[in-house]
Amino acid sequence: MNKGDHADLLMMSATPIPRSLALSIYGDLEISTLYKFPNVKRDVKTIIVQNEDDKIYEFVSNALSDNRKVYIVAPLIEFSEEGRYSAEKLFARYVIKFGAKVGLLHGKMKANEKEDVLNRFAFGDIDILVSTQVIEVGIDVKNASVMVIYDANSFGLASLHQLRGRIGRDGYSSTCILAIEDMEEIDKLEILVKSNDGFEIAEKDLSLRGPGELIGIRQSGIPDFHFLNMVDDIKIFIVARDDAKAILNDKNNPEFKYILSKAKRDINEEDLIKV
Repeated sequence: MNKGDHADLLMMSATPIPRSLALSIYGDLEISTLYKFPNVKRDVKTIIVQNEDDKIYEFVSNALSDNRKVYIVAPLIEFSEEGRYSAEKLFARYVIKFGAKVGLLHGKMKANEKEDVLNRFAFGDIDILVSTQVIEVGIDVKNASVMVIYDANSFGLASLHQLRGRIGRDGYSSTCILAIEDMEEIDKLEILVKSNDGFEIAEKDLSLRGPGELIGIRQSGIPDFHFLNMVDDIKIFIVARDDAKAILNDKNNPEFKYILSKAKRDINEEDLIKV
């Protein structure tokens, strides 16, 4: 952005997050969408079970029998008094269940330790990787075909979709297991069962969580507009954005000059252009 007035900027994301969608609604971004997978089409099925369902171990055992790799994901690193699952707790459990084939990965580990675990998982003796959300991006282990995400309701939909993208990368039939405590709280997660479309999932995430503050630190919630709701009134936002662009791109149009002159009562033209 500092290279000049006409420098182009391309921002890329593997999964469109709600905050990105919010920025695009305000007109700060133009979006190009790649709908096809870069390699082979993925065959990933998503199911919802309870945290302690024995089906989880069946899926893991079957994957190991087929010489496939398995991800186990927890929302926390260390034990929590709240009873939520942690990576360390699950690591101990899976070591007891499956032996020395299990590795542990989380953000508090040193860089060389993380690199060693990932290399052993991708190419060596680790078949089950117990991890936090740090595997969400940048991990490409082709023969990983099962992912179990404990306390799945602790994650946003876009993050869950991104995590799910770590499996089935070679086209092998794969399963993402969303494990939750209460099966009556599956409404949010059902969109992942029904869809693999990142934009559809992100839009649903946007409607549930809100985009947060575009200028500020709040990461969720609906902006405090007086008369509009950014999610429910999205079409009005889009029309207003396009009208504003048309006015500013054709300021010599007599009709637009009148509109701009009215706007100057409350804001000068220089500030209006910045907006």
